[in-house]
Amino acid sequence: MDKLSALVSAAQYDVCGAKTILPRTDSPTRFIYHAAMPGGGTSCLFKVLLTNVCANDCAYCVNQVQRDARRTAFQPEELAKTFMDLHAKRLVQGLFLSSGIAGTPSSTMERMIKTVHILRTNSPAEIQQVPIIIGGGQLNEEIWRYVGADYWVDDAIEGVRLCQRIVQKGGKLP
Repeated sequence: MDKLSALVSAAQYDVCGAKTILPRTDSPTRFIYHAAMPGGGTSCLFKVLLTNVCANDCAYCVNQVQRDARRTAFQPEELAKTFMDLHAKRLVQGLFLSSGIAGTPSSTMERMIKTVHILRTNSPAEIQQVPIIIGGGQLNEEIWRYVGADYWVDDAIEGVRLCQRIVQKGGKLP
């Protein structure tokens, strides 16, 4: 299994809405996630993990340290380029990025920050305008501003609600 397949497959368990439309696993566009939108329709997202390496052993998680799985990771530059290529081909409209905790939470966050920074500074203007949301119980306003994200949330449910409000408003919230 190649890197993209492994990290897309592991990302399927991260939920980004109440309704989802999953692609066939043998489809050449298996990395495109069709997120159901409020009021109908879908938005095509590149849904992928930065890494499926994880130091934690959460019983519910497909990436738990005790699970026998091939471990792999994208470098931030590699992931940003892959997303920009897919976006340029008009295959995806957004990025749903998650990650296992490789090493420490701080080192994982630094790689995610670098990915966001590349997309914010070294990509076409239309990609630079895509809202970026970060979340997690250990985040605060200082980290949010440091990362350069547009919003931050404490948990996944709050993140889904925020995404719905952004979509309903047609872009970023005031």
